[in-house]
Amino acid sequence: MIRFDRVKTGIFSLLFALLFASASSQETVQIQPPLMITSAGQSADAALVEVVLRRSGITSTLSELLDEDALAESGARTLIVVLGGSQKGLGAAGINPEEELARVNRILDWAQSNDMILVGVHVGGEGRRGPLSERFIVGTAPRMDLLIVTAEGNADSYFTDVAASEGIEFVELADTFEVGPAMQGYLVNE
Repeated sequence: MIRFDRVKTGIFSLLFALLFASASSQETVQIQPPLMITSAGQSADAALVEVVLRRSGITSTLSELLDEDALAESGARTLIVVLGGSQKGLGAAGINPEEELARVNRILDWAQSNDMILVGVHVGGEGRRGPLSERFIVGTAPRMDLLIVTAEGNADSYFTDVAASEGIEFVELADTFEVGPAMQGYLVNE
């Protein structure tokens, strides 16, 4: 009789573990095409992310000065926001940091009200963690559904902490070229 109780307990434990694993997998963010990429801070990292995704077979559209109207017209279901400021990029775009942050927050508001998946990507490493970039990172990272960052850009664990406190799914990678394969793991092909 004791042996049967152990078997029964083992079966219930296994069923509970399978049920828990199933529930956990349902909470995983699902990146749905079409994908739109924009920058939060006008760094060249957004173009780099678009190239890395293309090399991984992921189709996306890059719009560095994306606004709500263009986002609505795009039909995109996932918005990838590449986090990292560039004074040179802002100057070339003819906007200041306040205008850029306002633009990004408007498109995030629109995206959230239209149930889009929001993916924040930071590949700029420590070089994109200065005071200019921090304004964009702090102002937008907590709004994401998924954060994908390189380890070099997360040396202070900022992204880890934000993800934990806001319930955001989080992936840390060794280098930029792992972004494509990481996103493939979340991509839903329809």
